[in-house]
Amino acid sequence: MLYPITNSKRVVIDLSGIWDFVTDDGTGFAENIYAKPLKNAITMPVPSSYNDLKESAALRDFCGWVFYQKTIAIPAFMEVGNRVVLRCDAVTHHAKVYWNGELIAEH
Repeated sequence: MLYPITNSKRVVIDLSGIWDFVTDDGTGFAENIYAKPLKNAITMPVPSSYNDLKESAALRDFCGWVFYQKTIAIPAFMEVGNRVVLRCDAVTHHAKVYWNGELIAEH
């Protein structure tokens, strides 16, 4: 698969790195926790498999929804009149992607 690269017509910003992370206790979507800073979040590198990274057996064996969150800044020159594409590599199973609390994509 070809990946986008920065050139004279395109800017690519890599969002890999440390994100905030929580597992869902079953109330996450009802309480819209994605629309505000995550409470009691731990750090999680992205990309990665959260089940393999921490020492907690509960996290290793967790099966259910999890929430990742990161604050990013879009350079001002990209905000007006430009198309912004969010590319999510290695997102598996089910996913819902929110931007400023608004659902923008899911699979």
